[in-house]
Amino acid sequence: MRVTLGTDPAVIGIATALNIHDDSVIGKLFKLWAWANQHSNDGLNVPISLKWLDEYLDAPGFCSALSEAGWLVLDDNSISFPNFDRHNSSSAKKRAENTLRQQVSRQSVTQKCDKSVTREEKRREEKITTTDGLGEVPYSIIQARWNEATKAIPRLSAVSRMTDARRRHLQARWGEGQFRDGWQVLFEMVARNTFLAGSKGTFKADFDWLIKNDSNYVKVLEHKYDQHEERAKETLSQMLARKDREDADRG
Repeated sequence: MRVTLGTDPAVIGIATALNIHDDSVIGKLFKLWAWANQHSNDGLNVPISLKWLDEYLDAPGFCSALSEAGWLVLDDNSISFPNFDRHNSSSAKKRAENTLRQQVSRQSVTQKCDKSVTREEKRREEKITTTDGLGEVPYSIIQARWNEATKAIPRLSAVSRMTDARRRHLQARWGEGQFRDGWQVLFEMVARNTFLAGSKGTFKADFDWLIKNDSNYVKVLEHKYDQHEERAKETLSQMLARKDREDADRG
């Protein structure tokens, strides 16, 4: 899934049409594409009803909105996904990861080595571990995606080094399907939520907080913190209403 999906005009159009948040659209797209990837090799003529899919996504009208955006082709008893490879094929995923891995490699060549890091620590950092046949844990890619998603957010620090503790936590999270399938969406959701980004108080959902256990990131993916955004909007509305009343009293 593209890191810039949240700014795609189609996503914004679907969110507007269904009167839901952009992040909700992204989450439902991810859920839909993950389902399609599990049940189809090419995304063509998948036998399923729109009613079932809308219920599965908990979003009435979602599939019709996708069809209007050109991201879903509807037939009587089946659906097809245009540009299926763009989101789901292993070859496309590998190409994207290889591109990012090359970018990370080029960046590392231009950076000075940290003299405080011992040779043994460097060997540990370069080692890629696996988790029960689930494949490599892409530490460098995860680090680069986090830094890219949060680079404009002052209170969310960049991950400058993948420490042993971070590697242990990521290896544990990689064994959890919800994290393994949704970590890219997760980072974008944090960056787009002012409460999680630390703009509302002392709390911030930094990298270490997200990966340290099996519940923190799940709360973010399930929109548990969206209420803080709504509370902030309500508070602002109340404040503006109060100022209007005060101006009227003075007049």
